[in-house]
Amino acid sequence: MDFAELFTFSTRDMLPRATRKGLVSYFDYQGPYVTLDFDEARLRRAMHRLQLGLHDVVHDGIVMLNAEVTLLGATRCRVIVSASGSSTDLAPADLARVLQRLRMTTQSDSAPSQAFSIQAAGICPPTGAQVFFLSVASEGTAFTWRGEFDLTLPVADEAVTLSHNAVAWMIPSARLGLASVERRLRRMGWSVVRFDDLAAATLALGQLDGRSLPALLMKAEEADEDLASLDRLAAALPAAWTILAVVAGSPAVSSAVGQRIDVRVLPLSPHELDQITTHANSGSATGTPASAFAALHEGRRTILVVEDHPVNQLVARGMLEALGYEVQIAEDGAQAVAMCRAHPPDLVLMDLNMPVMGGEEAATTLRALQSVGEVPPFPILAATAQHRAEAQRACAESGMDGLVEKPLRMDVLGTELRRVLPAVR
Repeated sequence: MDFAELFTFSTRDMLPRATRKGLVSYFDYQGPYVTLDFDEARLRRAMHRLQLGLHDVVHDGIVMLNAEVTLLGATRCRVIVSASGSSTDLAPADLARVLQRLRMTTQSDSAPSQAFSIQAAGICPPTGAQVFFLSVASEGTAFTWRGEFDLTLPVADEAVTLSHNAVAWMIPSARLGLASVERRLRRMGWSVVRFDDLAAATLALGQLDGRSLPALLMKAEEADEDLASLDRLAAALPAAWTILAVVAGSPAVSSAVGQRIDVRVLPLSPHELDQITTHANSGSATGTPASAFAALHEGRRTILVVEDHPVNQLVARGMLEALGYEVQIAEDGAQAVAMCRAHPPDLVLMDLNMPVMGGEEAATTLRALQSVGEVPPFPILAATAQHRAEAQRACAESGMDGLVEKPLRMDVLGTELRRVLPAVR
C-alpha cells in the first residue's frame, strides 16, 4: 500500500471520534505517491499513535492532519506528518499522559503567560521517526512526525489534473464539512461551487444551461439523510458522478442507496480524487464553469499570515485553506512588509506580539506605504490573545480593519474575512 492510502485510512479511523466530539476536521496530502520500503503495520501504528495523541488533548475547535512527501532522489523520500489543533481546553493531566505514552521528553515547560507553554521531542518506536510536540498556551497544539524512507519503486506517480474545465458541486452539512475535499479538487483544476443544502442546488440547476452542468456532485451526510431527494437531484444530473460522503461506520456504507449514488468514506484518498478526475477527463462527464455560480468561486484570494509561532502558523493555514484561501506565511513584521512590497496579498492576518517588528509597527508601516502608493490597499486584521479592549485600541491606532481573538475559530474567522474582503467579481 502506498503512503497516501495508508495516511488516508489512518485518518478515517479517527474521524468518527472527531465527529462525536464536535470537532471540525481538515485533511490534506501533498507530494508524489510513494510506496515506502517499510513494514505497513508499523507505519499504521505510528500514524494511529500520532492522531490519537492529538485527539486525546484537543477537545474543541479544529483538528488538522497534513502529510507532505518530498523526493530525495530516485529511491528515497522525506515524509512529514503534522497533527495540529486549536483548543481552549488543554488539560495538563491529559497532556502529561499523552507525552508519557508517546515516550516524549519535555524540553521546556514555561509559565502559562508565556508564548510557548510546552515543547517536547521523542522517537516514534514503531518507525524510528522523530516526533516533536509544541503547545502554545490557550492557542494551539501540534505534533510533527518526520522521517526519511527508502522507496520500493524508483518511480512515484503524481496527482491527476483536469485536462479541461469541469465543475464540482459541493453540499456540506452541519455535521460534516467538505472544505478539505474542495481544497484538493481546486488544486487538481476543478471549479468548485458550494451550496448550503440540496434545495439551493436544485434551484440552481433550473437556472443553468447544459454547458455549465457539474461533472461531480458531492454531498456530506446529514444526521437524518434524505436519500430520496439526493437521488432525484442525481437523476437530473445523469452525467455527474454523485457521491454521498460519510464517516466510517455510517449505515449508508452498507445500505442500498440506488445506482445513482456512490457512497464514499471521508476523508477521500488522493487516489479516489484521481479516479474522479480521470473520469471527468475521459469526456463522460464534462462541464464548463461559464455560469454565474461557478464564476463566483473562480477567484482565489491570498492571505498573508504574520505569525512567529509554528503551531499558530499551522492552525491559521489549515483554517484559511479550509475556507478556500491561498496562504503565505511571514514570521515577523519586517518580513511581512518585505513580502507585501514584493507580492501584495489580498489581506494580512497580523499577530501583534512578535520579535524583530511587532504587528502594530508592521501595520503602521504598511499603511504608510499604501498612502504613498508603494503598496496597493488591502485589509489588515489582527489576531491576538490580548485583552479585547486593549487590542482594539492598538488596532485602531495602527490602522487595522478589525481583529479576531485567539484561539482562532473557523466560523468567526470566516465571518470577519467576508466582512472586510470585497466580494469576488
